Amino acid sequence: MNIINKLHILKDTASLTYEKLSQNFWCGTFQALQKCIQESEDEKKLSSAYSFLAKHWPKMYEAGVGLEEIVQVLHPLDIIEQFEALQDAGAHLDIDQIVRSIPGGHGKIDLHRLHSLGADMDLIAIHDDSLEPCSFDEINDLIINGVSVQVTFDLSESLILGSAEYPDTLFKILYFFYSHGIDSWKIREMINKIIPVKFIDESSLLYIADLIDDIIEDPSNRWPVIGIKPKEYSKPWIYLHCDDYLGIKPEKTLANLPKAISIRDFIHFTGLPYIISKVNYHGLTIKDFIDLNYLPAGGDIEELTKEANYARLQYEDPIDWLTLAYLSDSGSKLINRQMLLEYGNLSHYTGLMDYDFVKRFMENNSAH
Repeated sequence: MNIINKLHILKDTASLTYEKLSQNFWCGTFQALQKCIQESEDEKKLSSAYSFLAKHWPKMYEAGVGLEEIVQVLHPLDIIEQFEALQDAGAHLDIDQIVRSIPGGHGKIDLHRLHSLGADMDLIAIHDDSLEPCSFDEINDLIINGVSVQVTFDLSESLILGSAEYPDTLFKILYFFYSHGIDSWKIREMINKIIPVKFIDESSLLYIADLIDDIIEDPSNRWPVIGIKPKEYSKPWIYLHCDDYLGIKPEKTLANLPKAISIRDFIHFTGLPYIISKVNYHGLTIKDFIDLNYLPAGGDIEELTKEANYARLQYEDPIDWLTLAYLSDSGSKLINRQMLLEYGNLSHYTGLMDYDFVKRFMENNSAH
């Protein structure tokens, strides 16, 4: 055997030895990484192991490590990043299952990447808390990347409720969903979670006062476009502003109520006893309110009388009697004048104005 043949043999032997050593090295390395990932609780070691495996798994696969074993050990985010390469190598991958296996505490995942891989985006969005949108742009991003409008709307509840203090932002979000197919009743349902319309705690209205004002007073009339009916929010608005419309100065009367607020609703939700107390506090009588505010604004005296009945004003009570007499004097046919005459007593009234009115009322109606 000549020297050249010997050199070839030595070269081949060295090559085979190197390959064998290389195979042993990568197989051993994989086993070490596998053990570390399965058993270690050291975050730095785990991060290093995942990173090394993600970079060198092709060499381990060439060295004879089974592809299924490699996939089981790889971090799910690394599988997503190298999805096509693993598939080309022969791995059978279920993108939805891989996404579900992503451990908690990770950053926001790449929605565009998952969408391009054919993942069930609704399923991912529902089960991943990190995808709950915190801005309008994130809402848009979810929909662009395959999350349905309904699921996005449901996920956006916290953002919507948290925008209650900013009417323009809230309207922008709700209009976006409405224009993308969310039913108006669902929009109203969301608004009703913000604005109480039945059982109202007045102290809770302060932080949403701007929103209530915007819905009731909005000159652009934008809220009805998305199915919001301003009249449905009359009660909380009246609770906030009733004191501003109980005077006799032109700017302080019911004639200035917003279009969405009827005089009837204003009186009903404010309550006649409260109106009487506020009017008296400002040195006026309920007669002043009726003659200089309520009737000139277009109020119906019989509606006011119905509120007196609703408040259960009593003819035998001197204070209630005076209110009922004022209503009768203003033209109400629902007041029982016979009972007014029966219970009317001048000695109950010491104030000059009240005394003069009662005296005149009793004389006129007795003669009649």
